[in-house]
Amino acid sequence: MSGLDILVVDDDAEVIRQLKALLPETAGDVPLSYQYETDFEHAVTLLARYRYDILISDIYVARETKHKKPGDADIKARALLAQIRGLRACPVILFTDGQLPEEFGGHPFVATLDKGSARFTDALEEALVALIATGIPGITRRLHEELDRYAGSYLWGFLEKNWAQLQADPNGFDEAALERVVRRRAAFQLARLTDQNGELQERQHADPCDYYIMPPIGSHMRLGEILRNNETDAFCVVLTPHCHLVVQPNKDRPKADFLLTLKTVKATTLLADKQWGGNAASKLRSRSAIPARDVGLPEERYCFLPGFLDVPDLYCDLMQTEAIAYDDIGNRWTRIAALDTPFAEALQSSFAKLFGSVGLPLLNTDRIMHLLPGAAAN
Repeated sequence: MSGLDILVVDDDAEVIRQLKALLPETAGDVPLSYQYETDFEHAVTLLARYRYDILISDIYVARETKHKKPGDADIKARALLAQIRGLRACPVILFTDGQLPEEFGGHPFVATLDKGSARFTDALEEALVALIATGIPGITRRLHEELDRYAGSYLWGFLEKNWAQLQADPNGFDEAALERVVRRRAAFQLARLTDQNGELQERQHADPCDYYIMPPIGSHMRLGEILRNNETDAFCVVLTPHCHLVVQPNKDRPKADFLLTLKTVKATTLLADKQWGGNAASKLRSRSAIPARDVGLPEERYCFLPGFLDVPDLYCDLMQTEAIAYDDIGNRWTRIAALDTPFAEALQSSFAKLFGSVGLPLLNTDRIMHLLPGAAAN
């Protein structure tokens, strides 16, 4: 990571001078650079135009008098915080020498400080280090840097070589199509690839967070949606194909009146009586797959979903289905997450395979013994 950019806002020039003297130049081995601003309106403009990793601001800005009364926090401070939340993944440090508004406290990415405290300078540095330690500033910075790098390598590699052919497309390769191409390529690289000694390679192992899109994107249901019952806290997974759940233009509902769902069982319950033996790691791998083996009969009846945030470790039971009326989703169920590709398709494939199998009677091998090696000689 090249460093972090921090915007510091205070309408008091003396405070700005003090902050320039006390703010640290590094956090660990991460360089910190600051931009100081005394005009609130210009600070909002900067936030909209440029990306900052952390904001440090006095919550009393653009005041008309020199004296501040407890509890009279400028309404513009709220606008500043709303601006950050609407535009940037940017943690915030707010300070004042008056009374802190209650709504500014209790947030993991918003630190509030008393500027009148004897420990203000130490507390400010501690808050800055703590917000950096959340990982959010570094993650967003690396994300932007990686996006620039991936998009840049794509621009100067594939697109440059194929630009003439793309421009000659008789169907019209416009700017919107070009943007989708770059987005899809960058999204795949960001989500699926890892840097191995300077070479990008597709990741071989998935973490639980890789399974889910959380919360679900958009207002419409899709294959792999994970729902939680509002009354029982039971979980189910939508098995209805996405094509039946698309809401067409000028429509308020999809073609499907009902959603086919799979019931789930908590993994701890299903595995409670299982034997592990000396090859526990090998058994865990087979029991945590889609579909899972050695969990219950018939074989490959269950599909494992790892726990992450509100989703506990679960097994989808492919033999327990339930049809839920589309109109009941908002009343009885809460959308928690959606299985990402390829896990949603693997679940669907496992269901089709289990119920698409055909049982055959065993062939009487006495009738084909002649096919055994040496049988003709006898």
